[in-house]
Amino acid sequence: MDTSPASQPTSITQPKDPPTEIRPPVVLPPDPKISFSTALIGTTSTCNTINTSTVVARQTTHNRKPVVIFKASDYYGVMAENCKWTLVRKFTMGRPKIETIRAKFIEQIPLKGKVRIGAYDYKHDFIEFNNETDLNTPYFQRFMGIYGALLRMFKWSPDFNPNEETSLAPIWILLPELPFHMFKWEYLKQVLEQIGTPMKEDIATIARTRSHMAKVRVEVDLMKSLPDSVFIGIEGDTTRLKGKDQKLEYEGVPTFCKTCKLYGHDYERCKVEARKREQARANQETKNAEKKEDEARTNIAGEIGIKVTEGTQTHIENQKDDGFIQVKNKRNRKKKTFQAESSNVNNNETKKVVLNQLQPPHDQTTLKNRNTQAT
Repeated sequence: MDTSPASQPTSITQPKDPPTEIRPPVVLPPDPKISFSTALIGTTSTCNTINTSTVVARQTTHNRKPVVIFKASDYYGVMAENCKWTLVRKFTMGRPKIETIRAKFIEQIPLKGKVRIGAYDYKHDFIEFNNETDLNTPYFQRFMGIYGALLRMFKWSPDFNPNEETSLAPIWILLPELPFHMFKWEYLKQVLEQIGTPMKEDIATIARTRSHMAKVRVEVDLMKSLPDSVFIGIEGDTTRLKGKDQKLEYEGVPTFCKTCKLYGHDYERCKVEARKREQARANQETKNAEKKEDEARTNIAGEIGIKVTEGTQTHIENQKDDGFIQVKNKRNRKKKTFQAESSNVNNNETKKVVLNQLQPPHDQTTLKNRNTQAT
């Protein structure tokens, strides 16, 4: 008699443990004995992991020194991509201890991932995130305080210079009376693409609860001018281009000096520009004074030249047609004959001296011949 399957004992098969190579990692909570800052930092870099084997530098020498040259596309592209989620914080009056900064940062900023905080110098530190959301949370604030120490936050770039501050800053751009169907993020990004880098719209724009205006946070370059409008056009296969100017309003634009590349003052209040303007004013005053002196010298020389010319003309008017100067003898005519002859001789000598002074050098030979004939 066959036994029914129901009467057979039921066997329970236990699931086997997964193979070791595919066992999911076990995440343990931080050891309570480990400091909070150590747990925050972790042991591995949070920069994006990308393939850097394609970056090959050119090795050469210059002035007997080794030189390594990278391609610009690699330096600003692949190599910078590895740490694109990095913030630079600048402390106004000096940086506190790095342990204090690490402990205080997590209390002020809620994070979804890991973060690394490292000191750069006595005024700067670097914060590396492993996701863009955590990066934008403090970046949108721009300012922060730690135990009374005020700091500003900037986005890191390959051209980072501790003596300058980056001109990139996140601001709000308002689009009043934007067509309601363009409130979608895909359309807003294209409208503001030439103004800067669109980052995020506000909650009212997402929910469409403020239908008369859209508001988008955009990262702009403060070294460039901000346009007051953008033209939104419509064209078809059989219709001509038409459209309208969309007005742009800006909110939260920080004061940035384009000369010294620092925040907190503009061109009009820049001390560097003030020194330049003062130097230019002093140089202009010096030029004006030199010009007046030159004009005074010219006027004096002109007056002297007129007097000399008038004196010369007086002598020339007294000349006869043959080139000699007429000299009138005002002596007493009753004097003896030999005194008159002596006077004539002296007059001839005087004529020669005067003519030598008035005649140009190339006429000296002709004058001598005339004097010889006259004698």
